[in-house]
Amino acid sequence: MRPLERFRLRTGDYPAALAQLVPSQLKELPIDPWSGNPLCYKRIHPAADAQHRAFLLYGVGANLTDDGGIAPVNPSNRYYVLTQPNLSDGKPGVGFDFVLNDQPR
Repeated sequence: MRPLERFRLRTGDYPAALAQLVPSQLKELPIDPWSGNPLCYKRIHPAADAQHRAFLLYGVGANLTDDGGIAPVNPSNRYYVLTQPNLSDGKPGVGFDFVLNDQPR
């Protein structure tokens, strides 16, 4: 997340897309270990987010589905849900993504 902060300090705001960090802040886009694609990133309005974040940076998680950055209410449970079957399809993940900038609540 340091490249995102460096970008913000240089420009006054976070990038609209992670691709704006290449090559000035990153050599290449970070890869989501679950999907093999670049990590998911989206800007959000801090007032609309319970944690007052300006962006979400996340991987699709073990269910291999982009759930829009939804994380468990308790971030420490993100490790637990990776092993629990989703009742609808039997895949682990229970409909959560692995949010990298999730804060303890």
